[in-house]
Amino acid sequence: MSYDASASRALAELATQRNMSISAVQRLLKEGADPFHVPNGSNNGVSAIVHASTRASAAVAREIFDACIAQVPDTPAAKQWLDRNLGRGMRLVHVAARLGWADAIATLRERGATLTGRDDEKQMPLRHATDAPATPGSASPEAAAEVLLASMRMTRPNHEWDAAAISVDLGGGMTLAHACAGAGLVDELAGVLRAAGEKREALLNKRDNEDRTPLILAAQRGHAALIEVLLESGARASVEALQWSCLNGHASAARALIKGGADPGELDGEGLSCADYARDEGWDDLAHEIEALGRCA
Repeated sequence: MSYDASASRALAELATQRNMSISAVQRLLKEGADPFHVPNGSNNGVSAIVHASTRASAAVAREIFDACIAQVPDTPAAKQWLDRNLGRGMRLVHVAARLGWADAIATLRERGATLTGRDDEKQMPLRHATDAPATPGSASPEAAAEVLLASMRMTRPNHEWDAAAISVDLGGGMTLAHACAGAGLVDELAGVLRAAGEKREALLNKRDNEDRTPLILAAQRGHAALIEVLLESGARASVEALQWSCLNGHASAARALIKGGADPGELDGEGLSCADYARDEGWDDLAHEIEALGRCA
């Protein structure tokens, strides 16, 4: 298929704007814009879909993403298209992971895309999915992480996690345990911890480059059931994790941490309690509950 160079450049430029409209994107695609186009010397050498994944609405990003998929030939050459560097080492799977598109990741997998490649910051798609925010109009980052984790596990011997897999750095110091915790995947976490064997304690206490343990990630996301599994497996119920659950208004996660031994009355270096953390973010009911639990402790 032939593309219009001017429309391709215009699409890449449009994608740098935060107020881009879906109608403008559709018009440029109709005029022959190449959705894969990576400009030289401008836009930091990044394609429209990479910019759109952080700057556009989910609908606009999906329009460009689907246009990319539509151009991929149904031939053995499909993998080369799906794994194209779209700028900064990002591939379509990184974009889909960043936006929480589990269905798109499944499509990429079925068509032969590489799901474990690293971008220029050495981050795998699973790292992008684990850190992806849940935003209005986007799909679930947890669901995207689940597809990626299951796909990775299926490549291991006997389709089970092993010692080699659990030591893999997904990017930024994140491990499989972090990914399972962030996505709330209890069964996947159980498999990872079984494979860890004697290294289980180290895995539970491992901090990524943002100083997060698996427990802290689970607390940030409010995954109470997974918190219980982590605590039963030997993780310490830290006040740091409790603070994060209170900041984000996750009452069930906070209860699980307090039940596991976190002290709701412990103060931070500035003299603030976990109840203060909750109240400062507008979670008044949670703040009252934390204070009541602290009095009962």
